Amino acid sequence: TASTSTSTTLTTSTSSVTSITTTCTTMTITSMTTTTTTSTTTPEPGSCLPPTLGPEFDVGDCYGKFPPGAVCVVQCTPPFSGTSVTYTCDSEGEGYEGTGPVCTTTTTASTTTTTTSPEQSLCTAGLPLGEAGVNASGCLGRLGGETCFAGCSSDFFEGAPVKYLCLDGLLRPVEDPVKCTRKTCGGSGLPVGPQYDRTDCEGTEIGDYCVVRCEAGYVEKSSLFECKEDGLFQGWVPECDLLACTGLGMPTGIGVNATSCQGLVAKQTCKAECMDDYDGEPTTLMCGTDGLLSGASPRCALKACRVPESVLTEEQFSSNCAVDGVAIGYGQACVTSCARGYSGPPEAWRCEGPGFVGEAPECEARACTRSLPTGPGLDASDCEGGRATT
Repeated sequence: TASTSTSTTLTTSTSSVTSITTTCTTMTITSMTTTTTTSTTTPEPGSCLPPTLGPEFDVGDCYGKFPPGAVCVVQCTPPFSGTSVTYTCDSEGEGYEGTGPVCTTTTTASTTTTTTSPEQSLCTAGLPLGEAGVNASGCLGRLGGETCFAGCSSDFFEGAPVKYLCLDGLLRPVEDPVKCTRKTCGGSGLPVGPQYDRTDCEGTEIGDYCVVRCEAGYVEKSSLFECKEDGLFQGWVPECDLLACTGLGMPTGIGVNATSCQGLVAKQTCKAECMDDYDGEPTTLMCGTDGLLSGASPRCALKACRVPESVLTEEQFSSNCAVDGVAIGYGQACVTSCARGYSGPPEAWRCEGPGFVGEAPECEARACTRSLPTGPGLDASDCEGGRATT
């Protein structure tokens, strides 16, 4: 005989049967007392829970067998009779499956009195039958003193099985009551990378769905993932492409060069600078996750040329290359000519920064030939041949 780890509780009940036979002249009374011993066996952890049937059924063959493929024979307990049937068990949580047997008993003119101890009363309350995920089918039909296990359905819930004791018509947990929680997927199977937003999938329970989206700064796409029974997510990975900048926010203005800011995608940066003939500090811009450039445009001003000191101070020159002491800007043109009282062709100048390109005009003072002083006794010979400013 194979040895199993079980605990057995023995309960003794006494049945008294009195048979009465009557004739016309005499009465014979026969009294018989029968003692019946009932044993309760606690299933081994992990084994198939025996079928929960009435006292007329013998389920002793169903203890100590493990799924899948467990088979046991259920028969009628004397004085009941009937054809035995076979039960099968493929899952600990579901227990044995089968029907019957049909057990009957025949009684003639007799009176049967059964005495049951208080601890053998049927437990009808105390099971957490309404809680999600709890499988307490193995605890149905338990009598006083019997124990059973209530656990969690294996597919979508998790939690340790809890032992219950039938006492005073109420099933009571030996320790803490059974508690089942929905299994969740931990993140395995989801796409990984900065372009994926997986927040919707946090805490997703088995059998439920969540959405993986492309992060801000990427073309808007999403994909559905399912949390499977093995704790892994399953779904199609969305293709997340960086969002291209639309051109809105492109720096503009006189002398601004922003060619390096063209063709950017989200989160990229560029520099806007001043053109060669302009002065100004470059600025940095960024393409945001909304596809718009953000940042300031550089302040660009035409470069100024320094007018030669001689043109500004010597009297023979006249020039429009500076206005109120401020020279014209880079690339602009001006004329330097001879001042009044001097003659000579003017010269065109151009500001190429930092100086002007052009020749100084050759200016010669004009001779004074008119308005010489005349009159009796006046000698103006010294003024003959004079020139401007002399």
